[in-house]
Amino acid sequence: MTKTKTKKTAKEFASALEVASAAQDLYEKMTEIESSESYKGVWIHAAIHGMKYMGDTWMAEKIALGAALKAFKNELFKISRRKNG
Repeated sequence: MTKTKTKKTAKEFASALEVASAAQDLYEKMTEIESSESYKGVWIHAAIHGMKYMGDTWMAEKIALGAALKAFKNELFKISRRKNG
């Protein structure tokens, strides 16, 4: 592998780690908010007052994000095992 290609690959890898880190932060914040009693109370309060939310949710996307993050971490682990093994 050439020096230029190695630098490009390293930059791409660093960018991927940055995106994964931001995605992990988002996933954790979504989980934290979702489990908050005050957040749950908003939906209960709205339903009591005849304004039950019937729109889209992001649950499928959150599940997919969690699975993608897990797969990404598994790949990183495999790569690190190859380099260190």
